[in-house]
Amino acid sequence: MLGGRSVMSPVKFLAIVAVSMLLTTCSAGIISAKEGKINDTLRLEDKYRLHLKDVDVDGEECWLQLIKKNKNNVVDDIVVAEGENFKLYDDGNLIVEGYCEAVFAGIKFNAVKLIYIEQYDESGNLIFTQDEVLLMTKKVKNK
Repeated sequence: MLGGRSVMSPVKFLAIVAVSMLLTTCSAGIISAKEGKINDTLRLEDKYRLHLKDVDVDGEECWLQLIKKNKNNVVDDIVVAEGENFKLYDDGNLIVEGYCEAVFAGIKFNAVKLIYIEQYDESGNLIFTQDEVLLMTKKVKNK
């Protein structure tokens, strides 16, 4: 435990990453470990996307964005720490909620494991669920 929070070992996290990448889910969107493909976005219903924008250098927090395709912009964003719940809204309506289980800042990539993701329509009806998803961003080399 570090400062009241349990710290996940890198070996355990990499095991979670490996298992998560092997899972292929075909629900509302494509969540798969495509060869050579790093996926930083979860496709949701009603033209929404849950996007991993960034991870802090310590691997403790991540920046998530809710994007709506027809609005072609970010409708909400949040910085969420490992071990915290998150909620994202569009015009005051809860659209997505979930739990950030793990955040990893690596040399070549950053990764976030989100679990218990639920999406609601603008009337508050549950329209999409995802038990878990791994979102990853590839780091850009400095030249």
